[in-house]
Amino acid sequence: MKADFHFHFYSRIFVVIAILAIGLFFLQKSVDTEAILINNIEIGGWGYSPITGWISFNCENDLDGDGTLENSCLAVDYGLYTQSNSVRGCAWSGQSVNTNDADNNLGWLCFSDPS
Repeated sequence: MKADFHFHFYSRIFVVIAILAIGLFFLQKSVDTEAILINNIEIGGWGYSPITGWISFNCENDLDGDGTLENSCLAVDYGLYTQSNSVRGCAWSGQSVNTNDADNNLGWLCFSDPS
């Protein structure tokens, strides 16, 4: 009876460790997976963060939600796009990071090739 107890106890420990190892393996693989970027695609729309507020990724956005893009490029035609597996270009946010200082806007957020 005692040998039977040890067998079941150690087999359960082995199963738990095996499940944890397999779970950690797949978790690590999901983190290491790289996104496949297709070149020369314009990124449009808006992004939001509680810290930065709304960020416009392209000056030609659907401002009123009717499905038609309005050209809001007054002085600069800005936008994000993909090239050589990286995001390039600039986005714009007129949101103030410090809510007490409305003159301190976030402004241009530019992306480029990190290499």
